[in-house]
Amino acid sequence: MPSSNVQESQQRTSRADVDAVDVTELAEHIEEVDEDGASFTYREWLLLAPAALALSYLPLVLAFGQELLYSTRGGEPHLLGFALMAALVGVAATATGHLFDDAKHVAETTDWSPNPTHYTVAGTAVVTVALVGRVLFLDGTIARPAEFVGGVVIVSVLLSSVVAGPIYVFRRRRRLE
Repeated sequence: MPSSNVQESQQRTSRADVDAVDVTELAEHIEEVDEDGASFTYREWLLLAPAALALSYLPLVLAFGQELLYSTRGGEPHLLGFALMAALVGVAATATGHLFDDAKHVAETTDWSPNPTHYTVAGTAVVTVALVGRVLFLDGTIARPAEFVGGVVIVSVLLSSVVAGPIYVFRRRRRLE
């Protein structure tokens, strides 16, 4: 009986190895672009997702008001606002990390060497200016500016792919075609 368990274990290990290879081949197949270059790769879709999600919130804000996106309303938790913002931050943070991975992959496999830090810093700056400007425009003042700006910068780093993702994809397609 012990030899039977060893054989089953070896078979399971070899199946897992085969599955891993199949997944890699599938990922490479998904990356292939049509002859006309019109279709997006899964890497590009991941980078475009935060901007698409952020733009999908625009009709909701126009229909229900910007309070819909607040995570608190008069001291009470607002679950829908928290869920919408958590989804955006989660997708954007994942895409920001993916931008670094994709730039590394592109630099290793092509003659273009994009610097992901430039994209992330530019995206962070745009989001920071937008968030600080929004508060100054609506409220006129910021009670604790250093703490507020520090928090906004942290959130802006996570959300930088909302701005940087589409720009990177545009430049990636232009450089690699």
